[in-house]
Amino acid sequence: MIQYKTIKKNKDAKEVVIEKSGITAQFTINDIEKHESYLARTLKEIEGQLMLEDAKATNILNNNTFLMKMSEEDIHAAHMYFEAMAFSSTAKPKIKEIKDQIKSYKKEKEEIIKQTQLDVK
Repeated sequence: MIQYKTIKKNKDAKEVVIEKSGITAQFTINDIEKHESYLARTLKEIEGQLMLEDAKATNILNNNTFLMKMSEEDIHAAHMYFEAMAFSSTAKPKIKEIKDQIKSYKKEKEEIIKQTQLDVK
């Protein structure tokens, strides 16, 4: 059975830290409410995007009737090609960005160790 107890008092009841037993987790009512708010926004965004994408698909079919003549296999192949190319165009700059950040962290760590004389191995 899950049990809750307060472990850190606060004048604001929503900021009291709560411990949940069975698993150990610390949270506040504000944390829950923030996550609820995030979920509500996300749900609204996804529902809106779904309506938009459904309308876009209908519009594409209405204006590109040749798609209705294509087999599912051909449409699927074209879609897979498009997704692969889209990923490639976003992945290549992201890889460069990550490699640059790794280099930057390496230099920064070296400087931190030099200045603080930490014994980091």
